[in-house]
Amino acid sequence: MDQKNCTQVVESLRKGIPPQRGVDLYSVGNEKLILGIKRFHLSAIGEGGLIRFISGSWGAGKTHFFRLLREVAF
Repeated sequence: MDQKNCTQVVESLRKGIPPQRGVDLYSVGNEKLILGIKRFHLSAIGEGGLIRFISGSWGAGKTHFFRLLREVAF
């Protein structure tokens, strides 16, 4: 990620607004989970559809997780 994007992430976090991109720059502790998702879900994405549900209370990190997953998938 270039300097401009990194600055946007920092400024967004400084304002208390989670950034849309660059989540992987400040997310920690999800490495094992993301590795499992890559291995079991993203590796076979072309073979067929699979539905998963994510649930959690308000503020549990669902949006953060999906933004991180989007970074990994793309």
